[in-house]
Amino acid sequence: IVQGLGEPSLTRRGDLKVDENGILRNGASAQILDINLQPLNVPPHREIKINETGDVLIAPLGSAPGTEQNIGRIALTLAEGADLKKFPDGEIRPESGELPQQDNEVSIVSQHVELSNVNITDELVNSIEDQRQYEINIKLISSAGDIDEAGASLMRMPS
Repeated sequence: IVQGLGEPSLTRRGDLKVDENGILRNGASAQILDINLQPLNVPPHREIKINETGDVLIAPLGSAPGTEQNIGRIALTLAEGADLKKFPDGEIRPESGELPQQDNEVSIVSQHVELSNVNITDELVNSIEDQRQYEINIKLISSAGDIDEAGASLMRMPS
């Protein structure tokens, strides 16, 4: 669950970073919210990682190697049964405006960013095939016009 320009919304973006003010944000600059629906504030650290349950763990500056500090948990939901809609601001929210209940069964896969479900190669091939089909249709229409014109000239009676 994130806080973008308007009301809290849902996202599947996993490209997270800490901004200059120490707020955890996604690639769209929306603040990542914790389980209390507050922005996750990340103190200065050497390393940051997020585990499967959404806990944000840091190695604080000046701490002994191997020291981890849990600074919060990302609010997660599957939004099952929710009627979701993409709003003009680009955010995804339930139509009712009420956020779905958080779900502790959701898991995060760290170091992975979800890719598009579009296969670029297939779409490029399909686009080329569509262009060729269009060109063939244009040639057929042009040929039909030429044949019609030739037939009409044969049917004309000499004067």
